[in-house]
Amino acid sequence: MAILIYMQPPTPQPPPTADTALQNLQTYQTGMRAPGAVLQEREQALGVPQAQRQVSGLRQAITNTTNLLNQIAPSVQGRTATSQVTSAQAARQTANEQAPIQGNLASLGQQYGQASGDLNTLVSRAQGQAQLETEGQQNTFGNLANIYQQVFGKEQAGKQFGLQEAQFTEQQREFNTQQAETTRQFDTQQTENRRQFESQLLLEQQRFGLSQQEFAERMREFDTQQELENRQFQEQLAQNQRSWSIAQQQLGYEGSRLNEQVQQGQRDWEIAKWSKAAEDARIQEMREQGQRDWAAERYKQDIGYYKPAA
Repeated sequence: MAILIYMQPPTPQPPPTADTALQNLQTYQTGMRAPGAVLQEREQALGVPQAQRQVSGLRQAITNTTNLLNQIAPSVQGRTATSQVTSAQAARQTANEQAPIQGNLASLGQQYGQASGDLNTLVSRAQGQAQLETEGQQNTFGNLANIYQQVFGKEQAGKQFGLQEAQFTEQQREFNTQQAETTRQFDTQQTENRRQFESQLLLEQQRFGLSQQEFAERMREFDTQQELENRQFQEQLAQNQRSWSIAQQQLGYEGSRLNEQVQQGQRDWEIAKWSKAAEDARIQEMREQGQRDWAAERYKQDIGYYKPAA
């Protein structure tokens, strides 16, 4: 009873660099065999050349036996021409001499038909296996090409993201510097406006004798105006911050997208690795099956399945 043992497949290695993936692709492409070479190898493994030689030998044996059969009648006529042999006797002698050769010819014809059928089966099987192996080569090549494209794309995306991140960091610094400088200039201007207003108000009080109530009213108006300007300025700063936050969120989305691309690249890499392993296992099984088929054919010959040609 056969026992099936499940073996845990090895964990796929991390994706290589784009240079390594390209080298793997080029190396595999260099080692790919032409369809004709694959077919020849499968025919050798299945014993097609031996079967062809057997068919050719049987065909030649049939030709030789047929020629021998055709020579009997003239030979009998030549040997009985000067003797007192009747036509009926000559015909019987011809039939008697032809009988074993005709039997041998019929046997050769059966053997030839069987051998031709076996040859056609082997040729068809070799062609099918060669096609599968050629397709397996193409599939493996395609998997390696996909791996290269995925890793190359991931690296390019990583470089682009790194450049964008560096640009964003610089833009963040410039934004913070600009916000701080704008705030400083606004505060300085507000302070200067207050100093000038208070100086002007004191001067008017001295010249025109403003009352305390008028003086206080003018100060309240100025304070109200500065509060309004300060609120407007703070709102503008907040709007600037909101706009900048939107840009930050967009970069975060780009980062998430890149991270998903990296993870997808890892998944695609594992799929491609398992696809290649499956193709290799399928091709190996096909080769082993071919060896078993050829061993069976050899066994049939060894036990006398095919009779030797006369």
